[in-house]
Amino acid sequence: KPIPLDLLSLLKFTDYPTNRRSSSRNHRSAPSTASASSNSGGQSDNGDPQVIYPLTIHHNGRQHGGSLTFYTDSATHRVEWRQKLDEAIGLRKVVQDANKVFEIETLSTHTFTVPPVTYPLTPSTWNENSITGRVTCSIPFNTPDGRRLVAVGCAEGIWIGFRRDSSSMRRVLHL
Repeated sequence: KPIPLDLLSLLKFTDYPTNRRSSSRNHRSAPSTASASSNSGGQSDNGDPQVIYPLTIHHNGRQHGGSLTFYTDSATHRVEWRQKLDEAIGLRKVVQDANKVFEIETLSTHTFTVPPVTYPLTPSTWNENSITGRVTCSIPFNTPDGRRLVAVGCAEGIWIGFRRDSSSMRRVLHL
């Protein structure tokens, strides 16, 4: 199954080369530079051990064991794989940025956090103006005099503040 580029991380492309281990098992090899060898004995045609170059990638979408190590037959091929993967990941990011429908903007890093649950709730464990909970909706708007504001709705009320200034957020309606 192919790894989506959004879930691919390039880990190790500079490990030292190793000798391919001999094995009594038959190895399947694809006719590409990513395969270790086209013969199954772990030696070159003249009987010398074959040197292989590891490259490790990680599948971020796997819960257990997402690291995969592949081998190439030369350092040049390994560098070529790195360049091609970097290029593909970069192109994917450019396409994603060009197709963004929404602009993600952090409204506040502290105003809409959920407090740790400690009972009883006292003024020392709960601050009415700084902790509210999950945001359910928001809308940016401009006032007639040109001020750029944002209104934010939560289960506990509605907040209004200047865009890109989280310290200006104030609750205007308590629910």
